[in-house]
Amino acid sequence: FDAVVMNKVLCSVGDPLAALREVSRVLVPGGRFGYLEHVAAEAGSAMELQQLLVDPLQQQIAGNCHLHRDTDALIRSSVGTKADSLFRRLDGAERYEVWQMWPIFEQAVGVATK
Repeated sequence: FDAVVMNKVLCSVGDPLAALREVSRVLVPGGRFGYLEHVAAEAGSAMELQQLLVDPLQQQIAGNCHLHRDTDALIRSSVGTKADSLFRRLDGAERYEVWQMWPIFEQAVGVATK
């Protein structure tokens, strides 16, 4: 494929790294992976505590959605120049907050290129 897009998917898959490996597998060289995911709040923050407290219930009522997954860090760690890197480049990666979406207020967006 030339492109794969995920929008709030990696929070609920059983193995997010395996999902990223599959994205990389199906992309042609130079193919792009666009993502928009909610992510874990900043470590030590009051929002992190709220996410940790609500997370077990969230998983039960929202299809295994994990509030406190550090998805953007996982994606960033899959980018590099080593032979085992899933992607070669990451563009436009940023985190931002949408308070109206509590408890998934912390968002991450970017495009990784294979």
